Amino acid sequence: MTLTLALFLLAQDCASRGSIDTAVERIEKTAGDAPSQRFFRSPGNQWTNARNRESLATATISRLSSGETRVEFSSTSESGDWVEYAYYFYDRRGRLLRLDRTYNTTFTNSSRIERSYYNCTGRLLHKDQQLVSLDTKQPLPDNTPDEVQPNPVYLTTRQLPFPRSAR
Repeated sequence: MTLTLALFLLAQDCASRGSIDTAVERIEKTAGDAPSQRFFRSPGNQWTNARNRESLATATISRLSSGETRVEFSSTSESGDWVEYAYYFYDRRGRLLRLDRTYNTTFTNSSRIERSYYNCTGRLLHKDQQLVSLDTKQPLPDNTPDEVQPNPVYLTTRQLPFPRSAR
């Protein structure tokens, strides 16, 4: 088997949305029992494990015994008009499998829900996106602009913005 063919087969193996969803379900089931670390973003945009009254963003890293990792970010505006949740799911090699984001805003009384799938080389495979009413949860026409810049996409756990000891 040639190296090119072997790499192609490997990429195909880690490119299935179904297998990614199965891995994420396993991570979700066990993440609550896994050791975790909590971080707070300071006004200077630095992440620290010291709670700060002025912090409008938090992150929780859960490391599973299998080596997989879940990272949950949440951030809000000072006024509470919007909140964003982002869940990053990493395989045991620290590569991003899936990113789930939810952005709720009272400006448009809506919730933007996104789910992005990545292959083992970090390439975006597929992205689902939906805009729903906060009140009824019914789909809305997606003609509203994003009011906030979403969290960056951290393709590996090494890219996470925390102190090196936490990655």
